[in-house]
Amino acid sequence: MPGHSHSTRPRRRIRREVKWTISAVVAVLVVEFLVLPRLGGLGPALHRISNINIAYVIAGHELHHRRILEEKYLR
Repeated sequence: MPGHSHSTRPRRRIRREVKWTISAVVAVLVVEFLVLPRLGGLGPALHRISNINIAYVIAGHELHHRRILEEKYLR
């Protein structure tokens, strides 16, 4: 019959709560299996950089910044 399309089924809509729940579960799984294992190896690295001399960090930053400015203005 014209005007009646019985052959197409109505699409099921997923409720907002279900979508939110699925998103939350995926986020928890990503954090659990991808982020937390990488944070475990962070302890020794943090211990190593805790003993740095801040004067060297500032001097290195200034030298880097001046080098970038020189390249910009000397071209």
